Amino acid sequence: MMNAYANLRSHRTPIPTPVVVRSVASILVGAAIAVVSTDLNVGVRMAVMIIAIGAAFLLTFSHPYRKEMLAYTQRKKADPPKLRSQQLLTLFPAWLALMTVPVFAPVPVVVSVVIWVLSAAYMFWIFPHFDGSRALAFI
Repeated sequence: MMNAYANLRSHRTPIPTPVVVRSVASILVGAAIAVVSTDLNVGVRMAVMIIAIGAAFLLTFSHPYRKEMLAYTQRKKADPPKLRSQQLLTLFPAWLALMTVPVFAPVPVVVSVVIWVLSAAYMFWIFPHFDGSRALAFI
C-alpha cells in the first residue's frame, strides 16, 4: 500500500488549479449546499442553489487555465481533457448532501454555517480531481 501511495504522490500536477478558482468555486458550491438547509422560501433556496452552482461551473470552465491544460495535453500528444466518470464520482458526496440536507431543513443558522464550511472544505480538497488538473500528472 505504501508503494502505491508513494507512486501517487511522486506525480506532480503540471498545471495546478488556480487558488482563486478553487477557493471561489468551493465557497459557491458550499453556499449552494448550505442554502438548502435554511428556512427561506423553497423557490428562493432553489434559485440561489442553481445560481451558485452555475457560477462555480462557469468560473471553473471559462478560466484561462483550462486553455493551458488543453495546450499541455496537445504538447504531450494526449487526449484533450474531457469529463470522465472518476471526476463525477468525486462529486457524489456533494450531490448526496444537496439531496439530503433539505430533509432536515430548516436548521439553526449555526448548523447552516457548519454545513457551508464543511461542504466548501470538501470541494476545495477534491477540486483538482474534479476539474481534471490532477489527471494531467499521469500523462
